Amino acid sequence: MSEIFKVCHLNKDSIEKILIFFGEHDLNDGKEKIDITQLYSLEPENPIFKKVFTNEEIKNIKDNNIPWLIINLNKMKEINTKIC
Repeated sequence: MSEIFKVCHLNKDSIEKILIFFGEHDLNDGKEKIDITQLYSLEPENPIFKKVFTNEEIKNIKDNNIPWLIINLNKMKEINTKIC
């Protein structure tokens, strides 16, 4: 994985949503690509998430049912290049 940028959408003192931007997040099990959002719903304790979230963030996400979204930064660069 490359650098990770996290943006929290706040509403006063609570986190409404977390946006996670990073370059390469193609995961595979040797046969096919794995959707990281689906992987989290199936295995939230998977070691891959230790690279994305701290233990405190994982607890906060679980306890407060905070939605999150992973955005491929490389795709954003492609879109920006096409627009500009």
